[in-house]
Amino acid sequence: MGRFNDALPLWQRVAVLSVLSDDSRCLLECASRLNRHEILLDAFRRLREAGAIDRALLDNELSLLEMYDTDAAITILEEEISERPNDTELKLRRSMLGLTLDRADLVDQDPSSVPKADEVEPQIARDAVLVLRAIGYETDAVKYAYDVIRHNFQDPDAHRVFIQALAPFPAEPQLKEPDSVETDVTACYMEQGDSVPHWIIVEDQPDPDSQFLERELSPENELCKAMMGKKVGNTFLLAKGIQDRIGEIKAIQNKYVHRYQDCMGQ
Repeated sequence: MGRFNDALPLWQRVAVLSVLSDDSRCLLECASRLNRHEILLDAFRRLREAGAIDRALLDNELSLLEMYDTDAAITILEEEISERPNDTELKLRRSMLGLTLDRADLVDQDPSSVPKADEVEPQIARDAVLVLRAIGYETDAVKYAYDVIRHNFQDPDAHRVFIQALAPFPAEPQLKEPDSVETDVTACYMEQGDSVPHWIIVEDQPDPDSQFLERELSPENELCKAMMGKKVGNTFLLAKGIQDRIGEIKAIQNKYVHRYQDCMGQ
């Protein structure tokens, strides 16, 4: 009925905060609706100390502590990471707190400590890109963001992450500017006598789950073999026949630059 002020003291009396039950969840929901952060923090602490807190509640507790008590947030993060040393999301959260507080000792310097790009949610990937750039892995940040958008092409957040990865500050990523078809380029060709452009991405390891509109092809693909080393304006054999089909290369770009321009044009 929306009478949260009336309900809150009732839930405070009946909720047992040594177990995560329907009653304790109702208390948390009620306190949250009323922005009673002090009640939430007390409940989170008691549940965590009883070993009854789940990951979603832990994340909520950390979010509040990052607002009100960063020392406590750091202590909890250190304890949780010591118990779960392979939890990259917790490590990323600690690193982001370190960046916010200008505490280099909290920022993990190992680029492999961020969540895997093909598993992470785009919203979390934003923080991973920020950390990678902050520890001096600008180009790795671009590759990371590329894999994120590769698997989340319909998600606007993935586009924002990739644009952020190629920002020219604090240090601009070093990307090759190819003038011929090679691995890691996006190339456009047209068949002679036709006006339809065809785009491909030359990948050492094409991803069958890629959501890009362009085809990902291995250098060992017959089409790629015919195009490799060719420059814009060069022709190549598309198919042999009574009348050979000839293709002409119209554009060549670093695949990261091509994706950046595509994102900016969305």
